Amino acid sequence: MSLPASVWADVDNASNVYDALREVNGRYADSTDIEIWLDTLFMPAESLAGLASLTKGALFEQLVARNTGGELHEHFNTPYTDITIDGETFQIKATDSESYIDSVADGIPIIATSEIARVRFPMVLTHESQLLHASGSLSIPSCQ
Repeated sequence: MSLPASVWADVDNASNVYDALREVNGRYADSTDIEIWLDTLFMPAESLAGLASLTKGALFEQLVARNTGGELHEHFNTPYTDITIDGETFQIKATDSESYIDSVADGIPIIATSEIARVRFPMVLTHESQLLHASGSLSIPSCQ
């Protein structure tokens, strides 16, 4: 009996999530996937939402780095920018919140998920996997 390829992809994606979580939250640095999963089962909803948001951001940063050949900064919470691509630094945002995007200092280019592109540029983004470059923002598909 064999498992469908989609199951293996799900297992691989879950592993990426746990690895990203370990990188951004020192509390989980030495935890197994099962230990992290068990810990989150009993986490208050607000804490779990924050942890999910943090992990989503880390995964998106990894996706952007992999897809662009960019170099992420050494520390996850570096002020102002997150990645250098072809000598230019960018802030990376995995959000659908316009106010979160607007909080980035003027002059810093932003790479954001397609979630915000659909809000900000609904007529420009025509396909989920399309790259968008408009008004200093570049959208790469969501990591959801």
